[in-house]
Amino acid sequence: MNIMEEIARLEQELQQRRAQMGERHETFGTKELLHEVVGERIQTAAPMPAAPVFPPAPGPSVLDDVSQGKVQELVGIAFGQSLEEAIRQAVATKNPAIIDAFHASIVDELYDEMVTQKMVPEMSP
Repeated sequence: MNIMEEIARLEQELQQRRAQMGERHETFGTKELLHEVVGERIQTAAPMPAAPVFPPAPGPSVLDDVSQGKVQELVGIAFGQSLEEAIRQAVATKNPAIIDAFHASIVDELYDEMVTQKMVPEMSP
């Protein structure tokens, strides 16, 4: 599935999620929902025990250059091949910091593409 098909599929999932949430979705923005949906896909690919949770998204200074490069490589795989392949490769690193940084980066990139394609309105600052 190419990235545009994947983005369309994600947009449908977001619409379904909003419908399930009813009025509560007003306080939950599109980007947050996208983060949740992608996070669920990552969790499915790499089930984590109930207690440990991925640490907060590391800032650029937390990841070394090699790890930052890996995250960018994974984002490139998502856009060049498929999101599922990028998730598979992220999980294969078995590095929670890379997985979490990839999660944050891919959500930003997917959201930006959805805004560009006018699938979702841009968030106001």
